[in-house]
Amino acid sequence: MLNFNRILYPSKKEKSCFYISLSAAFSLAGYEIIRSSSNSLFKKSWGVEYLPVVYSLLPIIMIGAFYLYNKSLTYFGAKKTLLWSNILSAAFITILFFFVQKENKWSIFLLLIYREVYIVFIIEQMWSFINSILSKQEAKVTNGLILALASCGSLLGNFILVKFTLILGSKLIILLSIFFFIPSIIFINKSFSSFTTTINLKTKEEYSNDTFGMKLMKKEPLLLMILIIIISTQVLSTVVDLNFQKILYDAYPDVDQQTAFSGLFFSYLHAMSLFMQIFLVPFILNFLSLYLIHLLIPTINFIAVFISFLFPSLETCAFALFIFKSFDYSLFRAAKEVLYIPLSFEARFRSKELIDVLGYRISKGGTSLLISLFQKIGIPITYLNLTTTGLAASVIWFFSALPMMRQIYKEKSVNLSNNVLDNKNQSLKKI
Repeated sequence: MLNFNRILYPSKKEKSCFYISLSAAFSLAGYEIIRSSSNSLFKKSWGVEYLPVVYSLLPIIMIGAFYLYNKSLTYFGAKKTLLWSNILSAAFITILFFFVQKENKWSIFLLLIYREVYIVFIIEQMWSFINSILSKQEAKVTNGLILALASCGSLLGNFILVKFTLILGSKLIILLSIFFFIPSIIFINKSFSSFTTTINLKTKEEYSNDTFGMKLMKKEPLLLMILIIIISTQVLSTVVDLNFQKILYDAYPDVDQQTAFSGLFFSYLHAMSLFMQIFLVPFILNFLSLYLIHLLIPTINFIAVFISFLFPSLETCAFALFIFKSFDYSLFRAAKEVLYIPLSFEARFRSKELIDVLGYRISKGGTSLLISLFQKIGIPITYLNLTTTGLAASVIWFFSALPMMRQIYKEKSVNLSNNVLDNKNQSLKKI
C-alpha cells in the first residue's frame, strides 16, 4: 500500500508512484498555461465560431498520432515512448511559440490542436504505468493521492496564469509552459528506474500484431463498455465547454481578461478536485461499489446541466463545466482506472490508449464536426441546443454504465467460484 508519509524508507513501488505523480504534475502545469492562452488567442484570431471546426479535425490527427505511438511502443518500449513523447512535444511547442509571437494565425490553430493531442498521450501513458505496478486494492487507496499530487501542478499552472498573464500577455506566457517539460522528463526517468517491471523488458517479438489494441475488445467485453461510456462523457464535455467559451467570449471581449478569468476558474476547479482526491476519493472507492459510483456521477452531471438549462448565464455554464471537470479529474478517473488493473499488458498499454486517448479525442472531434456541419447547412447552434445535447449525453452515460457494471459483477462471481474451487482443492490435498 502506497504511503507518501514514509519519506525516510519508501518502497520501490512508493517511490515510483511518487515520481510519476510529480512528472504528471509538471506536465499538467504546462498544459494549463497552454490551454487558457491558446483558447483566448484562437478566439481573437479566428473567432469563437471556428472552435468546433478545429476540434472536428482531431479524429484525423489522433489516428495518425495513435499509430505512431503504437509503433514506438512496439519497437522502443514503454519508457522510451513516454520520454520521447515529452521531448518531441517540447520541441514542437517551442517552434509554434516563435511563430505565435509573429502573429501567425496558423501557428495558433496548430497550438490549439496539438495541446489536445500531446497531453492525453502523456498522461494516459503514465496511468498505464501506474496500473501495471499497483494491485486493485492498492489503487483504491492511492489513486486519489496520485491525482491530488498531479492536480497541484494544474493549480500551479493556473496560479501563474492569474498572476502573470496581464503582465506578460497571452502570447509570451506560453514560453513558461515549455520549461515544465524538463522536470517532467527527469521524473519519468526516475520513476521507471525506481520500479523495474516487465514493461521495461518487452521486445518486438513479445507484442501481438494487434497494433491498435482492437482485437482485445472481443476478448474483454469490459473494454468495449468503457469505450461507450467515454464517448458519452466526451459529448457532454464538448457541449458544456463550448457553451462556457461562447458566454465567456461575450462577457470578456478582451483576450488577456479572458485568459485571466479562465485561469481563475480552473484554479477553483483544480482546488475542488484536489479536495475530492485527498478526502473523498479514497473513502468513496473503499466504501461504495463501483456500480453505484459509475451511476452516481452521470446523475450529478445531469442535475448541473439541467440547472444551466433552466437559468442560462455565465455562472450556471461555469457551474456545469465545473461539476463535470471536478468529477472527471477525481472520482471518475480513479474509479475508471481501477477497471484496467486486472487486465493484460496489451489491454493496459494498447487498448487503454485506444479508449482513453483516441476515444476521448475522436468523440470530442466527432461532436464538434456534427456541430460544424449543422452550422454549414443553416441550423443555428444555440445555447439551448447545446444544453439539450448535454442532457441527452448524461442520460446515455447513465444507461451505458448499467451493462458495464453487470459485466464486473459477472467476473466477480466467476473469480469467487474459482477461489472456492481452489480452497476445496487445497483442503483435499491436506487430507
